[in-house]
Amino acid sequence: MTTVLLSVASLACHTKVVQKCPVVKVDAVRLPDLNVARFGHHTFYINGEAVVIGGHTDGFVPTQTAEYLKDDQWHTLSTIYTHDQGLAIAMKNGRILVAGGHEQPLGIGQLFSLELYDPASHTFEGFGCMVRKRCFAEAMEMDSGRVVVTGNWYQEDGVECFDGTRQNKTVKHVSQNRSLPYIFRTSKDNAVIFSPRDYKAELFDTMIVDRLKGEPFTVPLFSRWQPLYNLVMPHISDSFIGDEEKGIYAYLMTATDSTGQLALVKVEGERFSLLSTKCPIPMTCQGNTINYFSYVVADRQKHRAYVVGMDDIEHDSRLYVLAVDYQKSPAEIKLYYTDVLSGIGMCQPVLNSDGNLVMAGGTKGNNYTPCASAWLLPVGTEPSRAQECSIWVWWLGGIVVLGLLVFLVYLVIYHQRGKSRQSEVLIEEGDDRVAQPDESAEQLFEHISQLMDEQRIYLNSNLKVGDVAAKLDVPSRMVSDSIKVNCGCSFAQFVNGYRIEYAKQLLRNHPDAKMTAVYVESGFSNEMSFFRTFKVFTGMTPKEWLVKNN
Repeated sequence: MTTVLLSVASLACHTKVVQKCPVVKVDAVRLPDLNVARFGHHTFYINGEAVVIGGHTDGFVPTQTAEYLKDDQWHTLSTIYTHDQGLAIAMKNGRILVAGGHEQPLGIGQLFSLELYDPASHTFEGFGCMVRKRCFAEAMEMDSGRVVVTGNWYQEDGVECFDGTRQNKTVKHVSQNRSLPYIFRTSKDNAVIFSPRDYKAELFDTMIVDRLKGEPFTVPLFSRWQPLYNLVMPHISDSFIGDEEKGIYAYLMTATDSTGQLALVKVEGERFSLLSTKCPIPMTCQGNTINYFSYVVADRQKHRAYVVGMDDIEHDSRLYVLAVDYQKSPAEIKLYYTDVLSGIGMCQPVLNSDGNLVMAGGTKGNNYTPCASAWLLPVGTEPSRAQECSIWVWWLGGIVVLGLLVFLVYLVIYHQRGKSRQSEVLIEEGDDRVAQPDESAEQLFEHISQLMDEQRIYLNSNLKVGDVAAKLDVPSRMVSDSIKVNCGCSFAQFVNGYRIEYAKQLLRNHPDAKMTAVYVESGFSNEMSFFRTFKVFTGMTPKEWLVKNN
C-alpha cells in the first residue's frame, strides 16, 4: 500500500498543474473627501487615524497643509514648510519625520527643510535642515534610531543620517545618483540602497547596489527583473516582512520583466530571490489589463502583503488588490477587484488597524488635477458571501481531487508496478514552464548558494550545471530551474555574477595585477569573455572600474 501511495504522488507530480488565481469582488467604501485635493503627498495610519501630509494641489502648486481623519471628518492642519514629493517616515518614537520636496510650483527645485509631526497633539515642529536639498528621496530608520536618508532629483545624491533628535550629517557617497531609491536593512546597523532609475528618472544600464557599510555589488536577478519605480511616494518600511527580535531583515518588492509581467522579489539580508507563487500573478481581470502601481504593503500579523493596481489610470477605474500569503511555500495569492470608482486616483495605500487598506488623494495621470477622494478597501475583512463561495469551491474541489486520486491509483497499479520516480511539478509561469521539485526551489537554491560561497566552485572555468547537480545529488534540470525561479537568470549568468564579484575583489586587493591573471583566477576561460561579462555586470571595463573604486 505504501508503494502505491508513493507512486500516486510521483505520478501526480509529473502532471502539469495549471492553477488560476482566485478572484473575489469587494465593495470599496468611500470615505469623506479630503479638504485639499493632492498628489505627491504621504499617507500614514497612526494612533488610529489616517493622516495625509504635503503634496501639491490643483495647478501643480505645493500645499503647506496636512489633514487627519477623525469622527468621519478630515481636519486640516498647517505644516511649517511645504513638502511636495519629499520624504516622510513614521519613527519608532511615535513621530513622523518629514523633509525636503520641491521648492517651487511645477516640480521645480529642492528643499533643505526638516520638521516633525506629533500625532498625539496634531502639531508640526520645524527645527532644521538636511545636509543636501532633496526631492524624491527615501528614508529608513535603523535599530539605533538613526534615520538613513538618500536619493535626489536633478541634484547630486549621497547618504546622510538624521540622528533621531535634531541633526543630520553626511555618511558616504553613492555609486549612482538615484531618485526614489529602495533602502532595505540587512542588519541592525547596515542596509542596501538601489534604484532602477537615476536622478533624472533615466534607467540605469546596470543597477549597482550600495551598502551603508561596505562595498557596492550587483545582483544577477536585475538583469531580467526591474524593480517598480513609481511616484506615489512609498514608505519602504511598510514592505518589511522580517522579525527584528530574531535578527531577520527581509522585505518584499515588486518587479517587472520586458513583457510587463509582475513578479514578487524577496530581499533577505543581501540575498535577492523571486518569491515562488502557487499560481501565476494575474495581469488581466475580466478582460481588463491591470496596471499595478503601488509598492508592497505588508500586514505582518497576518503574514499577508498587498499590491494595488488600476485598469485605467486616466479615468474612473476599478481597483485591483493582489493579496499574497507570503509565509506559505509556494506563496498563495488572491486578486480582489472593485466596481468602477468615481474620482479614484493613483496613490500609495496604507494599512489600518483592522488590516484593511486606506487610499486618499492621488492622480489620474497628471500633476495638475489631483484627486480629493478617499477610500477604504476591505481586504482584511473579506465579505461573508466570498467566504461562502470559497467553502463551496473547496467542497467541489475536494470531490474532484478524490476522484482524480482514485483514477491515479488505478493507473499506478496497472502501469507503474511499484516504480518510483523523482517528483517534479510543472507550473506555468507566463509562457515558460519551470520545474519545481519536492524540495522547494528556494531550499535547493540555498544549497546551491552555499556551494558557491563556501567551496567557490565557480572558480572552475569548466563548471557545468551537471557538476553542481552531481554535488547535490539532484537532476540538472532542478538546479537550472531553481536558479531561474530565485534569480530570474540562467545558470551561466548566475555563475558569472560570482566570478565578477571575485574579480572585483582581486582588482581591489591587487590593483597592479595583470588582467590575464585576474580573469584566469576568477574562473573565466578567456579574456574576451571576461571583458564582455565585466562590462555587462558593471557598465564599465575592468580598468575603468579600478580607477573609480580605488
